[in-house]
Amino acid sequence: MRRIMLCALAVMALAVTAIAGEKSVKDVRLGLSIKAQNAPYFVAQFDVAKRMAAEKGFTLIAIDAEGNIEKQISDCEDLLSQNIDVLLINAIDPVAIIPATEAATAAGVPVIGFDTMIDEPGEYLIMVLSNNFENGRAVGTYAAQFFSNRPMKAAVISGAKGNIPGRDRRTGFFVGFLEQELLTKGRTELEIQVQGWGDWAQELGLNAMEDIIVAYPDINAIITENDSMALGAMKAIEEAGKTDQIQIFAVCDGQKEAMELIKNNNEGNYMTTGMNDPALIAGTAIDLAIEYATNGKFLRSVPKVFYTDPVAVTRENVDTYYRPDAIF
Repeated sequence: MRRIMLCALAVMALAVTAIAGEKSVKDVRLGLSIKAQNAPYFVAQFDVAKRMAAEKGFTLIAIDAEGNIEKQISDCEDLLSQNIDVLLINAIDPVAIIPATEAATAAGVPVIGFDTMIDEPGEYLIMVLSNNFENGRAVGTYAAQFFSNRPMKAAVISGAKGNIPGRDRRTGFFVGFLEQELLTKGRTELEIQVQGWGDWAQELGLNAMEDIIVAYPDINAIITENDSMALGAMKAIEEAGKTDQIQIFAVCDGQKEAMELIKNNNEGNYMTTGMNDPALIAGTAIDLAIEYATNGKFLRSVPKVFYTDPVAVTRENVDTYYRPDAIF
C-alpha cells in the first residue's frame, strides 16, 4: 500500500512539474531585432510580427537596428535585459552578430535567426530562411520550357559581387534550366552572354539593362536575382521596344508588383518570380519561437536550418500566392 501511495505521489509530482514547465502563450515574451525598416521587404516582417502579437496575445519587444550592426548588437543586449524567452534576430552581418548570439546563450535565452544566415560559430537554436538555390532551380526549370525549340541567349543581372544568396539564386537557375534541357533535349542551348550588376535596386537594374541592350542586342532573356532589378530591367526593355524579344525571369522575391505583372499581363514578358515571402519567413520564425517558449522544446522534428517551401510563381499558379493587401 505504501509503495502504491509513493508511486501515486511520484506521478502527481511529475504532472505538476510538467504543468509548471509549460507556459501560456500570453506569458511569452519575445525579443525581436530586425535589421532595418528602410524597404517594404523589412516593413512586412515587422508588420507580421506586430499583428501576430496582437492576435495571439504574447509580448513582443521589437527594435529596429536601422542598418547599423553596432546598434543591432546593443539592441540585443537591451532585449536580453528585459526577461525575454526567445531572441529573434534578422542579422545585418552574419559574422559580426556572433557575439550577440553567444551573449544570449550565456544568459540562457535561445536564439532564432531568420532571413539572414548567422555564421559559425554563432549560437542559435534554429534558422528560418527561404531556399535561394531551390527557388532558382524551380524558376530555371520553368524557364526551360519557353526555350524548348530555340537557344536561350541570356544576360544575368546580379545584386552584388561576393553575395552568397545571389550566387545561390543564379546557380540554382542554371542547374534547373540545364537539367530540364538535358531531360527534354539531351543537350543544352543556354548561352550566358554577359553578367551585369544592379546592387538589388530598381534604378540600377534599369541602368544595367540599358547597357546590356546596347552591347548585346540579340539577347532573348534576362535573368535577375531579385524583382527590384527585374522591374528596372523591364522598363529599359520597354523603352528599347524589345518587350516581344526579351523575356524576364526573376529568381526572387515574390514582390507584389512582380506578381501583378505575372497575373495581369499574360501576353507580356515578366514570366516568373521565386517565392521569398518576408511575412512567411518572419511569421514562421515567430511560430517556432512560441512553440519552443511554451513547451521548452519543439513538438516535432525541426531541422536546424528550416527552409520555407521553394516556389516558382508563374501565370499558372500566381492566384495562389498573390495578395493585393501585402506590404511587399
